[in-house]
Amino acid sequence: MNFSGFDVSVPDPDPVILLLMLVLGLVMAFFGAKIIRTLAMAIGAFIGLVLALYISVWFLDTIGNLGLGNTLCILIAAVIGMIVGALLGEGILHYMIAAFFAQIALSVASLFTENLLVLLIVGLVVFLLVLFIIEEVLAVITALFGGALVGQVALFALGAGTAGVIALLAITVILGGIGASYQMQQERSSG
Repeated sequence: MNFSGFDVSVPDPDPVILLLMLVLGLVMAFFGAKIIRTLAMAIGAFIGLVLALYISVWFLDTIGNLGLGNTLCILIAAVIGMIVGALLGEGILHYMIAAFFAQIALSVASLFTENLLVLLIVGLVVFLLVLFIIEEVLAVITALFGGALVGQVALFALGAGTAGVIALLAITVILGGIGASYQMQQERSSG
């Protein structure tokens, strides 16, 4: 393919990689929000466990075991740390997504005004709005990501020409819309 005098050659991907992209794309399109929430909780639980173990060992070394025994104290701290970490992990994920969209809104708003108060209000409103509809936002993001992965497989199959790019965009939008709708329907029926 030739873009402004540059020869762009894309190697043919391995069929196994394409199959993995197709499967991962479909899974993310239809179940991505649950997967991301589960991963955030698992990472939070792991971090909470590690921190609780460090704190409990420090506590046992400096203060004592409160008459419960070292193993029981460490076990109680580990369970509490995992629970708190899992809850914080999902909450931090929500705040990170909201902060990301608030930053985008601030960047766009700063093109039109330099008034700090207006920028602050825009950022805060977008942050709170995204937090209010976080489940829908997470469903849309993961569904579009899954659709883009499947669309990328079509792009490799059709080539980087006009047909491939149109297929990529169409699959991303259509599969993303269907996947987001499915995820939101599942969220409403389960909660």
